[in-house]
Amino acid sequence: MLCVLGVNSLFAKTGCDRSAIDDLLNAQEGVTDQNLLQYLGIVEARANQLLLTRAFMIKHRVISVEPTPDLF
Repeated sequence: MLCVLGVNSLFAKTGCDRSAIDDLLNAQEGVTDQNLLQYLGIVEARANQLLLTRAFMIKHRVISVEPTPDLF
């Protein structure tokens, strides 16, 4: 149950689109033991997207490389 809560928190904090996975799973029950891996896959894809965006912004000097506060 703790994993479910943690994944749900990561899902929300990374700004993942809940409607996409609800459509995929034909449900609106949120994270369960049965769909945990699907949610983790979406969190991983979103984290990669955020990292790629940050790297692009640093490369093009849109943002500095100063440390940022922890999100979690």
